[in-house]
Amino acid sequence: MQCLRTFWFGSFIFNNKAVVDASIFNKNIDELVEKLTLIRANCILPEEEALATQYDVSVFEHRLASLGVLITNNSLKDMPWLNAEDHGFDLRLFHDVMIAFSKKQISKGLALPDYRVIQMINAMDDLQQTSNLLKERLLNWGIFPMDESIVNSLSVLINQVDDEIIVLRTQIQKEMHQLAPNTSKIVGSFLTARLLAHAGSLQKLACLPASSIQLLGAEKALFRYKKEGGRPPKHGSIYQHPYLNKAPRKLRGKIARMIAASIALAIKADVFTKHDISGEIADDLHKKIQMISNNKK
Repeated sequence: MQCLRTFWFGSFIFNNKAVVDASIFNKNIDELVEKLTLIRANCILPEEEALATQYDVSVFEHRLASLGVLITNNSLKDMPWLNAEDHGFDLRLFHDVMIAFSKKQISKGLALPDYRVIQMINAMDDLQQTSNLLKERLLNWGIFPMDESIVNSLSVLINQVDDEIIVLRTQIQKEMHQLAPNTSKIVGSFLTARLLAHAGSLQKLACLPASSIQLLGAEKALFRYKKEGGRPPKHGSIYQHPYLNKAPRKLRGKIARMIAASIALAIKADVFTKHDISGEIADDLHKKIQMISNNKK
């Protein structure tokens, strides 16, 4: 049985490590980048499919399992290898292709709406801090005799900053209801956005256990506890949830765990299944909170 392998410069059919057939790619950087992009996405190239129809092949990649017999017990040293230079592809071209491929992958990653929301939530926090500082300055100016035009100018600036905060809040709310509808309905769009910002992406947030979600935003307190001892933090950003910040202090640990568990379920549904289970999660969470409150009484 022949072996099918693909390199960055072409697809090859081997028989005892000798090449018996090949489909060499064009030396166009854009086309080569597109080939690598398809491979990265676990797609089968047309060249691979065409070669596999002509031979009974074995393959070494799960990506190609549908084309032949998948071999997984071979070590890398036993796999056939070719030099690009022997087929007219120099290493300078490989360098240019990998640079272009990396740029494309970075641009694709930065275009994710996750990062757009993270930038907006950070910008909103910066604007809120700026607004608070300007308002404090304006209040201090009220003590002293100041030129009215200067005071009015500062007031106008504060209003502009506050207007921009409203615009960002509206956009964040819209984005989060599209990206994470279940989680946004459970804990609100802004808390979901803050958890997203702490995790780095929706994918990372969805892969976190409930215990880690519970402490997102409390990293400094957690590191201080590990270094200096004392009491560990019970919650991070989820403290903004009304179930938690209105709860008696002695119940906050239990309620924080429940909210974090609900978030973990909701965000996994948002990222992986896309099913609307917010109603079930919200009802279950509400019943558990009521049960705790009643037992406390």
